[in-house]
Amino acid sequence: MKTRLLLTRLAIVVFVVAPALACAAYAGTGIVRAAHETQTAQVELATARAEGELVATQAMAARKAEEEIARQKAAKERAAREAEIEAAAVKAAEEEAARLAAEEVALVADAGTAATISGTSGTSTGGGTSSPAPAPAPAPAPESPVVVTSYNVAIVRAINPNATYDSALSASCAAHAKKMALAGSIFHSGIDGRFESVGQMGGIGSGALLGWTAEIIGGFHAGHVSQLRTECTRVGVGVVTYKGVLWTVAQGVL
Repeated sequence: MKTRLLLTRLAIVVFVVAPALACAAYAGTGIVRAAHETQTAQVELATARAEGELVATQAMAARKAEEEIARQKAAKERAAREAEIEAAAVKAAEEEAARLAAEEVALVADAGTAATISGTSGTSTGGGTSSPAPAPAPAPAPESPVVVTSYNVAIVRAINPNATYDSALSASCAAHAKKMALAGSIFHSGIDGRFESVGQMGGIGSGALLGWTAEIIGGFHAGHVSQLRTECTRVGVGVVTYKGVLWTVAQGVL
């Protein structure tokens, strides 16, 4: 009787506890599975984030490389344009200087011819013939103003770094600076529609600019006529040296 009662109790325990243990085991398996799935999702998220950051970094690097290439290309194109402008300015100034020199040579030749004609006279001899007096020696050629063009672009940059260098304006400035040098005084050209600054600077040293610098000459013009620095979009400059004095003109247009 006691044995049967013990077996009955044992059966009850097994019937009640076994399902509970099974449920606990199943619940534990679910927890482990959920933790694993969460960890996997976190890894996938971190991987996706890292891949996204890598793609963004590569895109940024590519964009910076493209910007650098574009900047270098623009700098080369600007340097080429400035070289072309400078070459055109030098050519224009040389042509203007050659023209003015030709005019001076023609004036000297005309003066020499006039002196020769007025100085010719006849001397009577016993036979009634005359012989011309010897022609006077030609007058020495006067010293000519020297047009300096190699600093034009640097001077314009010192006047207004945002303005475009204008070779036609520079040729006009050089011609007027030469007129001032020959006249020995400064005066404006009187050309309408242009802002103009004129100057006379005694030489303080040697070199093409007689000891002055492009920055000083540009600063003089910018301080003398502020519109050259603040309003003009195209600027030209002319520099001439004559008998130890530097003559300079700057002109600008809107």
